[in-house]
Amino acid sequence: MENSGMLSLLSRTINPQTRTVHACDLGALKDIATGLALAGGTLLALASAPASVPLLILYGGGFLGGVGSGVFVGAGVIECLTPPAPPCRPAPAASGAGTTGMGAAPPPGGTGCGSVSGGGAGGGLAQSATANQFENGRFVVRVFPQAGSGPALTPFSGATDPGGYFFIPLIPADEPFRAVATDRLTGASVSHEGVGPALNQSIYMNFDFTGAQGNLYTIQIGDTITDGVPGPGAGNIETPGGVDIYTFNGVDGQQIYFDLFGVDPALTFVHWKLVAPGGAILFDAIFNCCGGADAGVHTLPASGVYTLRIGESADPGTGTYGFTLWNVPPPHTFSIAIGDTITNGVPGPGAGNIESPGVKDVYTFNAPAGQKVYFDAFGVAPALVQVNWKLTAPDGSVLFDTIFNCCGGVDPGVYTLAHGGIYTITVGDDTNAGTGTYGFTLWDVPPPDEFTIAIGDTVSDGVPGPGAGNIESPGVKDVYTFNAPAGQKVYFDLFGVEPALTQVNWKLVAPNGEVIFDQILNCCGGQDAGEFTLAQPGVYTITVGDDTDAGVGTYSFELRVP
Repeated sequence: MENSGMLSLLSRTINPQTRTVHACDLGALKDIATGLALAGGTLLALASAPASVPLLILYGGGFLGGVGSGVFVGAGVIECLTPPAPPCRPAPAASGAGTTGMGAAPPPGGTGCGSVSGGGAGGGLAQSATANQFENGRFVVRVFPQAGSGPALTPFSGATDPGGYFFIPLIPADEPFRAVATDRLTGASVSHEGVGPALNQSIYMNFDFTGAQGNLYTIQIGDTITDGVPGPGAGNIETPGGVDIYTFNGVDGQQIYFDLFGVDPALTFVHWKLVAPGGAILFDAIFNCCGGADAGVHTLPASGVYTLRIGESADPGTGTYGFTLWNVPPPHTFSIAIGDTITNGVPGPGAGNIESPGVKDVYTFNAPAGQKVYFDAFGVAPALVQVNWKLTAPDGSVLFDTIFNCCGGVDPGVYTLAHGGIYTITVGDDTNAGTGTYGFTLWDVPPPDEFTIAIGDTVSDGVPGPGAGNIESPGVKDVYTFNAPAGQKVYFDLFGVEPALTQVNWKLVAPNGEVIFDQILNCCGGQDAGEFTLAQPGVYTITVGDDTDAGVGTYSFELRVP
């Protein structure tokens, strides 16, 4: 889209303490932020202000106006300016929601006949209701102090031919600055560098958009944007406060994953925003939102043209970035049963695989009330370690919702299913772009194997009975009970533990329920639990097995008198 015309800026530092009132024929001027008003050349109110208030005046297409705002530092004074002679006439006051007509007058030395074209987004510059929102209007100007490296002073938009309201940022005297004017319709930016004027001095800033490169791109769902793709200027914020604008067609109900990558560290606090065809904002977040999380999956609320705006920020960051718009298909759905193992392509195409960001796999299975199941994840691709899987009960309650690498890679483990009915496992994530294959098994967890032993006995595979000394499947537990008198000393001697069981627990509980030891079979480099003096008389219980480790295999131990 063509960029033409010029915005001009007058910055003047004044001293409001003089309280000089100039009877300027500017029509009805009102500062909606402070209630200041000029009507018929009479200053109705003047709020207190610091000794030196920089006054910023924007003009274009015959418009000029401005007054210091108490929202920022206080009120200032407007100097009388000579109106232009016919046929050049100031623009009439604007009307309508979000604008306040301000009359018109040229800047000192100006003609009042600016060349800025109207129309476009909002028809020129028009300020919305609050100081932090400037969505209406085509042009926005931001002033970045510290020679352009500091965050923008209060941003503002003003009025061109239609007239309207604008806010006034402050440029301190002698402050190096960079002012950036952005055409919100085309994405073109023009900048001006200077130094804040001394008291009672003025400087001019001209923003000539003639021939300026626009940053407006038409893309499609499925496209990847990087530096220079799909065109010059794409994937790159070259100027503080600059904007790249991407438009694409979407369909009502369509789901898209917005996947951000390759963001220059200097852009961490720069915004990206998605606007629906009707103007609703679907997201507006900084690039590093929530620790670097993507904008993720969004469901489009209507059919039409969507606009993705990147930049337009008070942060001075510049640099390159990339993103992909991933189409998110409907979930893959599978019916499985307790005991099944899911892997890539099993039980059907799409199972065990997150092919692209935002994809979900849904598995359903039946279970009776009271059923115990060990949920065992394995073979998870490294890119999926932060992707979620979730178990939902028949009544809609969530039993677990965790990342694949939760807690250092620990399985969700054993769950007792309280309700009879259909349970649902959902694998996939709305905010993590990880893709790849995974596997899991639903292990039936039977009641514990129980054995009565005595001090002096040795337990091994199948001794003292079938199931002893062996964890046959994840979640299985072996329970051993023995009697001991008060004061009995026992050495708990562990041996023959298969490597897969090294992280599986064994535990000794006293007759009163006190836990005497509870440690992994490979605790402390493979050391025995060791010698204990049993203080209470009665039945002691040894439990071997684990609710969150899927290790299986054989083991042995001896209860001997030291």
